[in-house]
Amino acid sequence: MVKTTLVGPELALGEDILRVLDAEQFPVTVALWLLQKERGDWTLVASAPLYEQLGAQKTCLRLIKSLSPVYPDAIDDLPIRLESNRRP
Repeated sequence: MVKTTLVGPELALGEDILRVLDAEQFPVTVALWLLQKERGDWTLVASAPLYEQLGAQKTCLRLIKSLSPVYPDAIDDLPIRLESNRRP
């Protein structure tokens, strides 16, 4: 089975997303690219301590607020998933 390769444009997008979140003081402690086997595409999984502090919904809203100025027309299409720091 051939796997989809993570290539330059996706890597650059991930770096850009993390740079924006850092500038917006959205604390990301872990970030990694995860291959979604059933869909064959890559998702940037980010972990933040805010997830435990504020809960999933408020943290996701803050993530959207941080990224929307840079990606106003593509916020729904960004390949990012937010997770708890406590999830293994």
